[in-house]
Amino acid sequence: MVNHYRNSDQDHLDQDYYCVLVADIKDSRTGDEARWSDLTNLMENIRVALNKTFEGTMEKEVVFTGGDSIQGVFYHIQEAYLYGRLLQKLFFPEAIRIGYGIGKVFSALENKNSNYSTGSAFVEANEALWWAKYLDFDIYVSPQNQKVMDINLIIELVSSVKSLQTDYQKELDLMVECIYPFWAISFDLPNSEIQNVLKFRNGLPTFQNSSNQNQNNSRMTTFISKWDEEPDQFYNYVEVDKNIKDYSEIAKEVNPQGIQTDIAYLTMSKRQTISKMYKLARIESIRKYEAIICQKLGEFYDDYSLS
Repeated sequence: MVNHYRNSDQDHLDQDYYCVLVADIKDSRTGDEARWSDLTNLMENIRVALNKTFEGTMEKEVVFTGGDSIQGVFYHIQEAYLYGRLLQKLFFPEAIRIGYGIGKVFSALENKNSNYSTGSAFVEANEALWWAKYLDFDIYVSPQNQKVMDINLIIELVSSVKSLQTDYQKELDLMVECIYPFWAISFDLPNSEIQNVLKFRNGLPTFQNSSNQNQNNSRMTTFISKWDEEPDQFYNYVEVDKNIKDYSEIAKEVNPQGIQTDIAYLTMSKRQTISKMYKLARIESIRKYEAIICQKLGEFYDDYSLS
């Protein structure tokens, strides 16, 4: 537990700056009450799983703030970004918007619930979420300066590419993340938690309604079943917090050989089919740019914290 000291009627936390993540579900109120219930139940299931995985990276754990909105306080923006990135992928095919804000955090109570905290980081995060919705980005980062503007431009590029993906391609992107997740030394490997979330998600009626979703559910069921049979064979990770300056090297690191063969095996599909879809979905490019975003966020945050 981070030490606190008294500042007027609030506790000032140990660090000068923190990163706040705020997020909510896109179009969650469209459809019937059963859909909204499934979406919030899935959000809760993912939240619990990721809080367990990222436990050591959070000053204030990610919690619901009302309705379908969540927030949490992280020691570093890289971990916050990796948490949010995995949250979005696990929520497929529905969408989640995320705002990241950097600034001060004050806590009214000495516990892990961020609902009892305030500060400039929360203001920046909520402003970032507003911009993400307004610009139709997956995520947005605040406060604004030239380095952050450059990062948000890369985020815009990734959001544009993802918006063109079909549900099948998004599912393939999720499968890749399941067996080759981005990982940093500050948190646990997420593989087993991801697997549990997928099983829970596949059991929700909202994700089984249309014929297209039934096909997706069948593929995912096969994937999970095969993964269960040989978990040690598909327990990989991609370390993204290493200080790699060469972007071509980053591309190799986050897209190791064998990904497409593994997916073909786990879905009982032809490798040529997976390879074609992998290319059409631009998954290699997306993973490369997401790793670059993670690295640039880390560089910016470290500079910002020292300024």
